[in-house]
Amino acid sequence: MSPERQFFLFASVFLDLMNSHGGPMRRPFVVSLFTFLLTVPVLVGCADSMAEVSGTVKYDGKLVDDGTIRFEDATGAAPTAGGPIKNGVYSVRVHRGDMKVTISASKTISKKKLYETKDDYMELTGEALPERYSDVQKTELRFEVKPGANAKDWDLAK
Repeated sequence: MSPERQFFLFASVFLDLMNSHGGPMRRPFVVSLFTFLLTVPVLVGCADSMAEVSGTVKYDGKLVDDGTIRFEDATGAAPTAGGPIKNGVYSVRVHRGDMKVTISASKTISKKKLYETKDDYMELTGEALPERYSDVQKTELRFEVKPGANAKDWDLAK
Protein backbone atom coordinates (compact mmCIF):
# COMPACT_ATOMS: atom_id res chain seq x y z
CA MET A 1 0.00 0.00 0.00
CA SER A 2 1.42 3.39 -0.98
CA PRO A 3 2.18 6.01 1.68
CA GLU A 4 -0.47 8.31 0.21
CA ARG A 5 -3.11 5.59 0.48
CA GLN A 6 -2.05 4.85 4.07
CA PHE A 7 -2.38 8.52 4.96
CA PHE A 8 -5.87 8.80 3.49
CA LEU A 9 -6.93 5.60 5.25
CA PHE A 10 -5.65 6.93 8.60
CA ALA A 11 -7.26 10.31 7.96
CA SER A 12 -10.65 8.77 7.20
CA VAL A 13 -10.50 6.56 10.31
CA PHE A 14 -9.45 9.57 12.37
CA LEU A 15 -12.35 11.69 11.11
CA ASP A 16 -14.83 8.85 11.68
CA LEU A 17 -13.62 8.43 15.27
CA MET A 18 -13.71 12.17 15.93
CA ASN A 19 -17.27 12.44 14.63
CA SER A 20 -18.54 9.29 16.34
CA HIS A 21 -20.44 9.47 19.58
CA GLY A 22 -18.37 9.29 22.72
CA GLY A 23 -18.29 12.82 23.95
CA PRO A 24 -15.41 15.18 24.65
CA MET A 25 -13.46 12.61 26.73
CA ARG A 26 -12.89 10.40 23.69
CA ARG A 27 -11.32 13.08 21.48
CA PRO A 28 -7.94 13.43 23.31
CA PHE A 29 -7.53 9.65 23.22
CA VAL A 30 -8.29 9.52 19.50
CA VAL A 31 -5.86 12.37 18.76
CA SER A 32 -3.11 10.66 20.81
CA LEU A 33 -3.73 7.32 19.13
CA PHE A 34 -3.69 8.90 15.67
CA THR A 35 -0.43 10.75 16.42
CA PHE A 36 1.16 7.54 17.69
CA LEU A 37 0.11 5.59 14.61
CA LEU A 38 1.61 8.23 12.32
CA THR A 39 4.86 8.47 14.30
CA VAL A 40 5.70 4.76 14.56
CA PRO A 41 6.26 4.16 10.81
CA VAL A 42 8.53 7.21 10.64
CA LEU A 43 10.64 5.99 13.56
CA VAL A 44 10.84 2.46 12.18
CA GLY A 45 11.88 3.84 8.79
CA CYS A 46 14.69 5.88 10.37
CA ALA A 47 15.93 2.92 12.38
CA ASP A 48 16.25 0.81 9.23
CA SER A 49 18.64 3.28 7.62
CA MET A 50 21.14 3.14 10.52
CA ALA A 51 23.91 0.64 11.18
CA GLU A 52 26.59 0.08 13.81
CA VAL A 53 30.25 0.60 12.85
CA SER A 54 33.00 -0.33 15.31
CA GLY A 55 36.68 -1.16 15.37
CA THR A 56 40.12 0.12 16.27
CA VAL A 57 42.19 3.06 15.08
CA LYS A 58 45.99 2.96 14.81
CA TYR A 59 48.38 5.62 13.56
CA ASP A 60 51.94 4.63 12.71
CA GLY A 61 51.29 1.22 14.28
CA LYS A 62 50.13 2.60 17.65
CA LEU A 63 46.56 2.81 18.99
CA VAL A 64 45.12 6.32 18.97
CA ASP A 65 44.58 7.07 22.68
CA ASP A 66 42.00 9.81 22.36
CA GLY A 67 40.30 11.17 19.27
CA THR A 68 37.16 11.33 17.17
CA ILE A 69 35.86 9.53 14.10
CA ARG A 70 33.30 11.07 11.76
CA PHE A 71 31.26 9.55 8.93
CA GLU A 72 29.90 11.94 6.30
CA ASP A 73 27.64 10.75 3.49
CA ALA A 74 29.59 11.01 0.23
CA THR A 75 26.50 12.34 -1.57
CA GLY A 76 25.50 14.72 1.22
CA ALA A 77 22.04 13.11 1.46
CA ALA A 78 22.33 11.66 4.98
CA PRO A 79 23.32 13.43 8.21
CA THR A 80 26.89 13.27 9.47
CA ALA A 81 27.51 11.03 12.48
CA GLY A 82 30.50 10.23 14.62
CA GLY A 83 31.82 9.53 18.04
CA PRO A 84 34.83 9.32 20.31
CA ILE A 85 37.87 7.10 20.02
CA LYS A 86 39.00 5.93 23.47
CA ASN A 87 42.09 3.77 23.93
CA GLY A 88 42.06 3.05 20.20
CA VAL A 89 38.46 1.76 20.10
CA TYR A 90 35.33 3.32 18.60
CA SER A 91 31.68 2.37 18.11
CA VAL A 92 29.12 4.60 16.37
CA ARG A 93 25.67 4.41 14.75
CA VAL A 94 25.64 5.93 11.29
CA HIS A 95 23.47 5.96 8.20
CA ARG A 96 24.07 3.26 5.64
CA GLY A 97 25.80 4.08 2.38
CA ASP A 98 29.10 5.31 0.98
CA MET A 99 30.83 7.45 3.61
CA LYS A 100 33.77 9.84 3.69
CA VAL A 101 35.56 9.23 6.98
CA THR A 102 37.65 11.67 8.99
CA ILE A 103 39.72 10.67 11.98
CA SER A 104 41.13 13.25 14.33
CA ALA A 105 43.44 12.96 17.33
CA SER A 106 45.08 15.59 19.48
CA LYS A 107 48.67 15.88 20.66
CA THR A 108 50.30 18.17 23.19
CA ILE A 109 52.31 20.86 21.45
CA SER A 110 53.43 22.76 24.52
CA LYS A 111 52.45 23.78 28.02
CA LYS A 112 51.58 27.25 29.18
CA LYS A 113 51.95 28.42 32.76
CA LEU A 114 48.62 29.70 34.07
CA TYR A 115 49.81 31.74 37.05
CA GLU A 116 53.15 33.34 37.89
CA THR A 117 53.01 32.18 41.51
CA LYS A 118 51.78 28.60 41.00
CA ASP A 119 52.98 25.60 39.08
CA ASP A 120 49.69 25.18 37.21
CA TYR A 121 50.04 24.51 33.51
CA MET A 122 47.61 24.23 30.63
CA GLU A 123 48.41 21.91 27.75
CA LEU A 124 48.22 23.45 24.29
CA THR A 125 47.10 20.85 21.77
CA GLY A 126 47.08 20.49 18.02
CA GLU A 127 46.07 17.92 15.41
CA ALA A 128 48.18 14.75 15.56
CA LEU A 129 47.09 13.27 12.23
CA PRO A 130 47.81 14.48 8.69
CA GLU A 131 45.08 16.34 6.79
CA ARG A 132 44.59 13.34 4.48
CA TYR A 133 42.89 11.69 7.49
CA SER A 134 41.64 14.61 9.60
CA ASP A 135 40.33 17.20 7.12
CA VAL A 136 36.86 16.57 5.69
CA GLN A 137 37.80 18.21 2.36
CA LYS A 138 41.08 16.28 1.94
CA THR A 139 40.34 12.89 3.52
CA GLU A 140 41.31 9.78 1.58
CA LEU A 141 39.29 7.50 3.86
CA ARG A 142 36.10 5.88 2.55
CA PHE A 143 33.85 3.17 3.93
CA GLU A 144 30.67 1.50 2.68
CA VAL A 145 28.29 1.11 5.63
CA LYS A 146 26.03 -1.92 5.15
CA PRO A 147 22.97 -3.07 7.13
CA GLY A 148 23.72 -4.66 10.51
CA ALA A 149 27.03 -4.63 12.35
CA ASN A 150 30.07 -3.35 10.43
CA ALA A 151 33.62 -3.97 11.69
CA LYS A 152 36.33 -1.65 10.41
CA ASP A 153 39.85 -1.32 11.82
CA TRP A 154 41.82 1.69 10.59
CA ASP A 155 45.62 1.34 10.39
CA LEU A 156 46.77 4.76 9.26
CA ALA A 157 50.27 5.19 7.81
CA LYS A 158 52.46 8.11 8.85
